[in-house]
Amino acid sequence: MFSATAFVDIKYLREAGYASRKVARKAFFQKTRLLYDFDYESDRLVLVQGLMLMTYWYETPDDQKDTWHWMGVAISLAHTIGLHRNPETTSMSVPKQRLWKRVWWSCFMRDRLIALGMRRPTRIKDEDFDVPMLVESDFEIQALPDSNSVIAPECTLMRDVAMQRELAVLCITKARLCICISHMLMAQYSVLIRDKMKPENTTNSTMMLFPNKQPGNVEGLHAVNLELWAWRDVMGAWSRPLTPLDVNDGRSTIAVQRTLLHMVYHTTVSALHRPQFLPSSPVQAPITSRQAQDLSRLRVRDAASQITCMATQLHHLRLERFLPTTGVTVILPAMIIHLLEMKNPGHDEFDWNAVAGTDFDVDQWLQFPPEGVNEGGFGLEGNEGGFGLEGNECDETESKVMAQMLNLEQLADDGDEMTMTGEPGNASIELRTQT
Repeated sequence: MFSATAFVDIKYLREAGYASRKVARKAFFQKTRLLYDFDYESDRLVLVQGLMLMTYWYETPDDQKDTWHWMGVAISLAHTIGLHRNPETTSMSVPKQRLWKRVWWSCFMRDRLIALGMRRPTRIKDEDFDVPMLVESDFEIQALPDSNSVIAPECTLMRDVAMQRELAVLCITKARLCICISHMLMAQYSVLIRDKMKPENTTNSTMMLFPNKQPGNVEGLHAVNLELWAWRDVMGAWSRPLTPLDVNDGRSTIAVQRTLLHMVYHTTVSALHRPQFLPSSPVQAPITSRQAQDLSRLRVRDAASQITCMATQLHHLRLERFLPTTGVTVILPAMIIHLLEMKNPGHDEFDWNAVAGTDFDVDQWLQFPPEGVNEGGFGLEGNEGGFGLEGNECDETESKVMAQMLNLEQLADDGDEMTMTGEPGNASIELRTQT
């Protein structure tokens, strides 16, 4: 029920007495947490599933029990029942083996996406599990009986086997992409202290992922590059712009998941290449050649443009409201890259044709975010020189939320010079074609 509050029609929440979706989600999360705290459920597999859903709520990045915390609890519990081991070597029934595989890979994917979005260390290490990759037969693909009257006829997904197969393929491909994310984080980032000037700080989280920026890391980065290219080539048939036909006959679920998958891919490419052309400090010379820097800059710029175009396609079809919290993970870094290009003295050379027609209003999206995203915590001011929250809400705590989501603190600490002081030209936060 907590998960459903993110997507159910708001009128039902208001009829139940909730003033907003955020209020409803918070109330249902608190109820869910109470059930967990009082050990209401004893089945550990069910607990792992529930804990993963609890990772979709937090109020500030420095909550003691935030997204990363609940993911850690879920993974620890998964280890206690051997969920990280190949179920095919056990005597459990085939349907149960398939269920365990799905739950484990769900843990793995969520762990990687949280690391990518929050720049926190991954909980699952590649060498600590031997669960085989998902295959289509691991999914319960079957049409809902015609006699079923509980699920509304409008839910065509439950009755369309072909659509279920498409979702299964997307899930498998997402799992493979998360393996690439794992390798990218391992090759490009290390766990370091966020605020080195205050090592005694024990009231806030301080351990974050920062770029390695070591000259001997070229081969590892190249290997990840090749891995991402291979993934992209496999997904070639799925790489096409969205059209109004993609939302017909209940196919909007496929459209959202397919687009989000490609957005995560481009975010991964951006995270891989960004440290290559940003110096470790204003006085330190880059450790890579100018040619390598230019290539990485082009890759990051292209990734941002692709993400913006995809966000616009979702916006035109009114599907952006169905994005999960991962939507924040992919859209905000792209926005930052566009702002950096506009702030750059040579931003006139920026190819705005790459984002032609992208009238996706990021400022509006952040004030009224996707249904799966906590409302009210991501509003931005467009013309105050820095990133802040609307009105008088820009207090220290809220600023930390924005800083973490936008990676501003990390950008400052690891030397990626991005001091957002002064207006970036005459551009607003809106990612629109500049004329």
